[in-house]
Amino acid sequence: MIGYRGWFAFAVVMAGMSLSSFAEAGSADTLGEFLSKMTWDASKSGTLIALDPDHVMARTGGGNLLSFDRKLATVGKMSAVVPTDMVLINDELTEPNMYDGLPREAKVLYLLSTLNSHQLDLVRTVGVDQHDLQGEQIKVLRSLLPKPLAWKAVRVNESETSGNDLDHGVVPASQTDRVRLKIQNELEISLHLQSRPLAYRPLQASDMLGKAGDKVFVRDESGPQTPFGADPKVVEPNKPKPSQLNVEDPKFSVQVEVRSGDTVAEILKRVGLATGLEFHAHLRVANLPIRAFGSAARAGDLLKAIALCVTGTYRKVGPAYVLTSDLIGARVRELRFAFWKGSADKAANERADAWKALLGKTGALSKVGFDPNDPLAPDRRTLDLLNGVAVSSSNGEPNGQPGVNMVLTAELSPAIREFVNRYASANPSSGYVTDRVGLDSLLQYTFVLPDGQPLHPERSPLGAVRYFHDWPKHAVQEVTTKFKVDPSGKHPIIVRAESDVDATKAVDLAHEHGISEIWLETHRKSSLLAAQNRGVQISLVIRPWEAFDRVTIQNLDRNVLGDPGAKLGIRRKAELEWHSYVDSAEGIGGEPPEPYDSVTPLEEGLPRRWATLSELGQTPGLAGVVVLDTEPTGYEANDTRSNFGYYSKWMAMMHEFGYSDAMRLAYLREHSIDPIDIDEPELYLNIDLEQPFFPDYAYIHDGRDNDATQDMRLMLAAWCSYRAKLNQRAILPFFQRFSDLSTPIWVMPRLTAIHVPLESNSFVVPWTPGADVPTREPSRRESSFPGAIDISPFNEDSLPAVSRFLSWALASPKVQTAIDMSSVPANRLPIFMDRWFPKVPGK
Repeated sequence: MIGYRGWFAFAVVMAGMSLSSFAEAGSADTLGEFLSKMTWDASKSGTLIALDPDHVMARTGGGNLLSFDRKLATVGKMSAVVPTDMVLINDELTEPNMYDGLPREAKVLYLLSTLNSHQLDLVRTVGVDQHDLQGEQIKVLRSLLPKPLAWKAVRVNESETSGNDLDHGVVPASQTDRVRLKIQNELEISLHLQSRPLAYRPLQASDMLGKAGDKVFVRDESGPQTPFGADPKVVEPNKPKPSQLNVEDPKFSVQVEVRSGDTVAEILKRVGLATGLEFHAHLRVANLPIRAFGSAARAGDLLKAIALCVTGTYRKVGPAYVLTSDLIGARVRELRFAFWKGSADKAANERADAWKALLGKTGALSKVGFDPNDPLAPDRRTLDLLNGVAVSSSNGEPNGQPGVNMVLTAELSPAIREFVNRYASANPSSGYVTDRVGLDSLLQYTFVLPDGQPLHPERSPLGAVRYFHDWPKHAVQEVTTKFKVDPSGKHPIIVRAESDVDATKAVDLAHEHGISEIWLETHRKSSLLAAQNRGVQISLVIRPWEAFDRVTIQNLDRNVLGDPGAKLGIRRKAELEWHSYVDSAEGIGGEPPEPYDSVTPLEEGLPRRWATLSELGQTPGLAGVVVLDTEPTGYEANDTRSNFGYYSKWMAMMHEFGYSDAMRLAYLREHSIDPIDIDEPELYLNIDLEQPFFPDYAYIHDGRDNDATQDMRLMLAAWCSYRAKLNQRAILPFFQRFSDLSTPIWVMPRLTAIHVPLESNSFVVPWTPGADVPTREPSRRESSFPGAIDISPFNEDSLPAVSRFLSWALASPKVQTAIDMSSVPANRLPIFMDRWFPKVPGK
């Protein structure tokens, strides 16, 4: 990396100075007008450039460069009109501020956990203010009050979820000590989808402002909280950023033609032709025009000046260079900040859970009621139903899984029925079920203004009321006996053996334990032959993209952080949220398979690879061929933009492959953007990471008259489609090599959607050579594919849920289940098999 000192030397001339090279000019509305009134003698002062001056508006006056937030920078023997300031992002985040940075809801919980009985009576009736508290309690209440506390009065319209503003105001600083905090209950009604029973839309009672015509007071949002005190954005005087391009190299001493009206991309291409290098510009700036005074400049100086014009730098992508915002990349930065925030959120949630548990044990909130002015306050019958589902949720389902708390809509109050029907009617395309809904109660908080006027409840509740009860923990029964394998069922095991000795040992071990079929994962034909004729059927397991044959580190496929598969496996084991996902995700039962090093669809050696794997598949005597993982994570075609509560967006991004240098360069050449600069708009961080000329989020318009914003909106979908098509085209020749194979073939279906939760259990389906490669929707299970065989990873780290499932599956002749033991080392396999499978006498 070339640092600040070595990248280039430049001088900045104060923007308000009178320069002999400029003729003084009057005021102007745009920088273009200002420059047109000036005289620049290029023969004396060298070439001058300015970026897109016709769209740079005067801030004040327009009588000098400073009024356009611009200054004059001398770079070598040329000059440039550049922004006065630039934005740097501090990527080295410090320890989270767990006091000021706690979410407001967590602070409320902490405060509630410290209240005595008298204070609790106040908080659930009229509310508490600073005069009702003492010591640390006062500090907490001050910390959680919005600053400033702004409010507005709203006349509710016919939708009853919005209204027209009537008045607004701000609580004076001198009166904030009289603002009260009040807690109350409210209903949550969940509308389930007809097409996807487990998918639902939760509706809080506070979503309804009131009845049409009501005057309601709401808090006027003052902007998002900065999470945990993070403020990484720094504004500094514009200067060179660290770069991966050494423009002091003699090859950059050549003169390059500069013409007014040339775009940034055109000038970079001309520099590339003159120097023999490849240059690209981020699509946000690629088509911005350059105004030039002069006809040529040294290539290195020109590159320096353009980088200053956009407050950017040059990043190396394979053999090429891209002009972009900085070296790290918007997508990488978002992910790194998400890691930081995820860990801080987990710590905050652990504290909040501890406070909830404390409140539950003391029963401090048992007397909290519903606001009688709430139009959706439950009647007696609804309260009875609510109490019933609370008891049901406590009976082994304290997390309130979808479907546990369903009630008949007809039994609810008229106001609630009307609310449900009105919402469903307003969203007919969603296909909501309306005869039954989920019912729950939330603990909510609100602020009461100094004059006694309560504000509408906050949008973020403190949690379901059931969380504040100390439900008994149900012990999970583990499997303690060995598996009973039904010999009439199809129950193969998958083992890895890369030597003849390991292969024969694995087969003999399976035979001793009554296993009649092995799916052998190997890249040695001799191992396949050695394993045969030993009393066990042998099928070959192929993972087409696995990096098994002399693949250099540079050619491995990578995720956006630059991790190949094995390194990703190490990284995710260190992530707290990953372990939380594995432990709690519904139906997962255990950790998904370990990621492994793989190659990309642009790997030059694919024909040789396909030939090697095809030859293995043609080995005589095989009972079948099993093809797994034809589509590594990240190569799925469609992004459904779905969010999964137990699988965060940043975890999905972490497991998304396709970011090798070769893939990034190929995409950059076609779309003028490095994929690590394609942001994820649905990764909500509440951290300002915007930089001039390179707004991170695709929907942000950069204020210029070009198509860059629209292109950015389409870029994430285009990147997903690009990877999927490359993978699909590259894998076709592999399957064509099996067109004349008579041995049975099973193939793992390809997923149609990206960013869905990783699964611990997948499956393979029978495949006929010449047919299309099978695909499946994320919600489509093996039961809908005739002849499908479930694959369940199982190793020494598997959770009890896996063994419980396998204990049931292996004893059933109707359930076809393969046990994937490929991650169990060969020297540990005998111990593992003895632990779970009884030996069969006489074998």
